[in-house]
This record gives sequence, C-alpha cells and structure tokens, in this order.
Amino acid sequence: MSGEMMTCGCAAQGVCSGIGGRIVEPPIPVCITHNCVEVASAPPSLDERRARCTYFGTGGFRSYACNYQARTGCSKKRCACELPSASTLPFFEYRGPGSREAVEGCAHCGYFRVAHENAGPRGGKAQPCRHFEPRGDRGYDCFYCGCAGWD
Repeated sequence: MSGEMMTCGCAAQGVCSGIGGRIVEPPIPVCITHNCVEVASAPPSLDERRARCTYFGTGGFRSYACNYQARTGCSKKRCACELPSASTLPFFEYRGPGSREAVEGCAHCGYFRVAHENAGPRGGKAQPCRHFEPRGDRGYDCFYCGCAGWD
C-alpha cells in the first residue's frame, strides 16, 4: 500500500479490482470506510500536523498491545498514541481545514450534517442538535494504533 490520499480525506486502506460487476485492471486504491475510490488530485499537506489514535485517552482493552507502544507510552490502561501525521499510518484520516470532518461535522453535537437534515422528532434516543455549525479543523488527524486489537 502506498498511502494514496482519497477525496474522502482518508488514506487508501486497500485496493479494488472490481466495481459494479466489472473488473478493474490494474486494481485501484480504495477507502473501505467511506466506500471511496477517488484519489485526491491535490492531497492536503500533512507537514507539522499530528495524528491521534481513534481511542486516544481511553483504555481498558483486553490484553492487546499497541503497535506504537514503545514510542508513545500507550498502555492497556490508557491509549496515548499521538504521532506525526502520515498517510501510511493505519486507517489514517485527515481532519484539517476542508476535510469531510471539518465541513460536515457539527461543532455542537458531533453529528454530521446529513443527520441534522434527516432528524425526526426529538425523542429519548440521542439526536443531533437543532443548529448545525461546521466544526472546522479538529487540530489533529486520526488513525488506529491497534490498542483494541485487529479482529
């Protein structure tokens, strides 16, 4: 994997050799999280950006060891993985200016714009807030260090 940045903001996690019943040769990069097959024509600059594990600050995972434990201090009690941003980190997602997270995520409740547009009557379950406001640059990108296992 060469870590191509996709238009969804993620680094490609794999390759796809077939779309809609037709074979793609050579296989193309794909983000399996967002079902994205479009490589970004102008990838964002990752210079001076940091990336945190999705589980940063949480812990209590079974007996798994983080892939970056020796460099970051990550432990079974609390994930502390924060590294320089790089598209080669596992499940890397850019969360800076212009990213999907910055433009479509709500600063108030964390739900995405589509949840606000399709929200039904407010009930007992968690709901998006009533006023969508883009959250902007999160200040860090994210990836997965392996602290909760790989299965």
